[in-house]
Amino acid sequence: MQGSTIPLDIRLILHDNAARTNTQYPGLSIVLKGNSQETTIKKMNYPGWTCPVGTCERWVHYDLPQSAFVDSGLQEIRFRFFVDEPDGNRMVASGNWQTYVNNGTARADVTRQAYLRAKGWYTGAGYCETSVRSVPIPDGIISTPTWNPIAAQVWHGTTADLPVTSYDNRFDTEVHAGIPGTLLASGTGSSLPAPLHVPVSSLAGGTHKLNSRANCDDPRGSTNSGVMVVPFRAAGGAP
Repeated sequence: MQGSTIPLDIRLILHDNAARTNTQYPGLSIVLKGNSQETTIKKMNYPGWTCPVGTCERWVHYDLPQSAFVDSGLQEIRFRFFVDEPDGNRMVASGNWQTYVNNGTARADVTRQAYLRAKGWYTGAGYCETSVRSVPIPDGIISTPTWNPIAAQVWHGTTADLPVTSYDNRFDTEVHAGIPGTLLASGTGSSLPAPLHVPVSSLAGGTHKLNSRANCDDPRGSTNSGVMVVPFRAAGGAP
């Protein structure tokens, strides 16, 4: 990254979530993860924010100083969004991503699972995770007929984490609007790293979304999920 700060614009969403209003949450933590340390660099809290019906969103901005990183090189940033539910349980949405930093310190690249990871955490269920292993993600128009990112939905955690019981990978899904999108791959159990085949040349020009999801069934009668949305751009082979 160039400059002394990394400008972050972060979208927070509650969907049909009657979050408790008598706690410090909903709240966002921005966490820096290196090879030898993990530091919460910023906390933002929104007590009283609830959304029992429909979809509610907030955009927040934060200029992350590169000086906050202990090392230079490939470093990891994590977003964690906490919500306390009316039944006393807590829900956390977590996203891990990486960027290159040059702040004058010695280089020490992050090597542990240095790819995009999206995790859902719930009280008593632990983490459920999906990941996109192909890095970097294209930051321009994809000119090839097919984009073949590698995705995986596997158990990475401890015994506190429920196993992955099903997965699906789609594109152009709009979950909050009830639009399922186009299926690329799905199945029961976990999915080891495997390429997806997105037919870019058949898509209309502009921005589209890859949607990757892992589901971990909870014996208590619900499902904990890790969901990732990765935008990509098509040149516009379709009308």
